[in-house]
Amino acid sequence: MRLSTSKKIELAKDLSYKNHSSLQINVSLGCPVKCSYCPQNLLIKNVGNREKILRKETFIKCLKNIPNNVHIRWTGYSEPCLTPDLTDMITHANELGYNQVISTTLMGNRKSVEFVSRFLNFRILTLHIPDDAGHMQGLKIDSTYLSTLEETLRYQVTNRGINHLNLQCWGKKIHPLVSNLLNRLENQLRVDFSNCYKLYNVLSSRSSSVDRSLENMGFVTSYPKHDSSNLDKNDFYYCSKSSLSNPVMLPTGEVNICCDNYSLSQIKGNLLNSSYDEIQDTWYKDNCQKFISGELLPCHECEHYKVAKTEISPVRLNSASAPFGSSSSSNGENSWSIKVITE
Repeated sequence: MRLSTSKKIELAKDLSYKNHSSLQINVSLGCPVKCSYCPQNLLIKNVGNREKILRKETFIKCLKNIPNNVHIRWTGYSEPCLTPDLTDMITHANELGYNQVISTTLMGNRKSVEFVSRFLNFRILTLHIPDDAGHMQGLKIDSTYLSTLEETLRYQVTNRGINHLNLQCWGKKIHPLVSNLLNRLENQLRVDFSNCYKLYNVLSSRSSSVDRSLENMGFVTSYPKHDSSNLDKNDFYYCSKSSLSNPVMLPTGEVNICCDNYSLSQIKGNLLNSSYDEIQDTWYKDNCQKFISGELLPCHECEHYKVAKTEISPVRLNSASAPFGSSSSSNGENSWSIKVITE
């Protein structure tokens, strides 16, 4: 049996979208933290004449088109504390009951940093902390930074504990001054940060846009080589990271495909004049053929773009249900079980 295109489109969508939807809010087109593993030059190259900083007026208008069950993620392509309006925007979304998470280096507008450090309603607060090799090139590890980091951790742990905290570092080791600070706070606050701390040496290629010389600095990443010409008739491509349900809103209200696309090459729509669901549905309808066939850029250059294989077998008509982990479809007199195999 040959799997229909419509069925492959349906299966690919199920795999590429999470059970819950989210929206990354990118407050700035350009980031002074200048992490060596973040392709900011590619982003700046494609900004054009767009508004570069998100303002609360734009966010408030866009939020009217975002369902309340969509998780708001303050991250994207840059540090969220770069906008002076962050305090008002987070407060507004909180008052409306949105679930919010943030990933921050605690660098940027001072008012925004101080607010984030004491805001207790983030579902997850991720602190991106520096490594010992200086990959966060724009972050100065001085007394001001260390004091801000300490005050943030003290306030959050004292008032809420550590279950909502993530400490993330890309590199071989965290910066020694930060390591000493964490050790001291563990003793004083009687907590164990190892439960919320992650050290990464595996990078996302950001759709093959990350500098390949980083492989010589101890980082490991994957630059994919997709060949869709040999795709079996019943196989299809999908996003193994489920990034299609986690697009990025730019300061203009435009929605880009995902956080790995720094070239801004797949703008889905604009939340100033369209709803979140409408943007998502229309984009997939318009692009699903290329997406499942392995021809959609920037997905074609991403390591999370995978091939799903299918096994199709006949099922007795009186079968109560298809085997676990499969779906079923009917074709005339026959009923078929479709098993999807992913990497």
